[in-house]
Amino acid sequence: MGSRDSTRRSASFLPAPESIISELIESSSAANDDATDPHRESSAEDRSSAVASKNFIELMLFQVVLRVGWIFKTESVIMPAVLDFLGGSGMLRGLLPPINRICQSVPALLLAGPMQKAPQKKNWLCGCTVLMAICFALLAVGFRLMDAHPVGLQVFFIAIYAIFFVATGMTQVLFHTLQGKLIPAGDRGRLLLVTNVVGVTAAVGAVWICMPAWVTAEGVEFHWLFATSSVAFFVAAAIAWCVDEPAVIVETPAAVKGIRARYAEAVLPFREDSNFRRLAIAAALFGSTIMLFPHYQSLGRGGLLGGDFRSLMWWLIVQNLGTAAFSMVVGPLADRRGNRIALRLGLIGVTAAPLLAIGLVWTEIAWAFPIVFVLVGLTPVLLRLFMNYTLEVAPSDKHPSYLAAISVATGLPVLCSPVVGMMIDRIGFSPVFMMISLCGVAAWWISGRLEEPRCSDPHGER
Repeated sequence: MGSRDSTRRSASFLPAPESIISELIESSSAANDDATDPHRESSAEDRSSAVASKNFIELMLFQVVLRVGWIFKTESVIMPAVLDFLGGSGMLRGLLPPINRICQSVPALLLAGPMQKAPQKKNWLCGCTVLMAICFALLAVGFRLMDAHPVGLQVFFIAIYAIFFVATGMTQVLFHTLQGKLIPAGDRGRLLLVTNVVGVTAAVGAVWICMPAWVTAEGVEFHWLFATSSVAFFVAAAIAWCVDEPAVIVETPAAVKGIRARYAEAVLPFREDSNFRRLAIAAALFGSTIMLFPHYQSLGRGGLLGGDFRSLMWWLIVQNLGTAAFSMVVGPLADRRGNRIALRLGLIGVTAAPLLAIGLVWTEIAWAFPIVFVLVGLTPVLLRLFMNYTLEVAPSDKHPSYLAAISVATGLPVLCSPVVGMMIDRIGFSPVFMMISLCGVAAWWISGRLEEPRCSDPHGER
């Protein structure tokens, strides 16, 4: 697919305004028209090249530092382990995915207009990243001072968690908008690759160095984990402030779409495109596997390790390495053979993860449980593949609508996550994990009925 798709797929969860890119191109063209003197033009080109290189490095560093902070609060390992440590139930763990999803999407949609009109996006990006840092600073202080009040800490944790993801959703939109404004299309794929390689190396190294001192068999000094995340997010905010972004005055649009209009537009592709309907069903079935994210670590620790928390560090490391490794394998496969075959192979791994988890618990093979988290690392890769396939099958003038629709389809099952947690409390892990695995099998089967867009082009030119 190429670098243009990688940018669009990342922003598709919360579609960023696309007029910014065209305005930047127009303003750049106008500046070039004014540069009639050859020496002046050469000097301007040199300055432009230097600024582009500086912005490339700073945006890369922003994502790398953000990733270092993020690994100490990973959604599949650390955050559900916090609730387990505080005595939370499966239903309480199940609240995390829908809070994550709703708080990450709805506020960013509502604030899309003000963000679009801001002359410099880096100011908003810096502010939202600072809010992320403040949230984890508060959690660090709270877990240090309120450790004798587990119920109060549960409420405090959930409230800060929700505020954090409001800031996170806006940060994602702002970063990808800023990337589209400052990074040429031909360099975005390189930015993604460098960020992944450097980010995984730095994040895994930070866990390897720091976590052994903070994790014991009986528990985790979560205040140190949260303080580390807070410091990393503050550093990322400082990096964002250093980005060299020209101010672009954006005229107020005639009509800014509200959230209801945006979701109405997102539903339209379901009615018009039968192949897309199959893709959306497969995406929704795949989305159901995300509901198990908070429960893998609880199953492993409780079913195999007697509640030992020391395994969290290894699970963090192998999951991040798994994501990086699968990206390096699946990406080239998708480029050579198409996103459809890469999607089908990835679905096999995600479907196998719940079955492998309960199989290892039944057979009491504790040493192999990290393999489950290697497979869980496929999830973000598959999310990108669904977006890439969508970009291939959608008419070019309808990319935003199709991307929004597939994002809605993937996210809808997550709203049932508290029910899944309650079922785990009542009937156990095994029946629930097996049912979710069957959803993965169904997604894999439906994906086999998808069109291969590189063999046929039902929509015409894309």
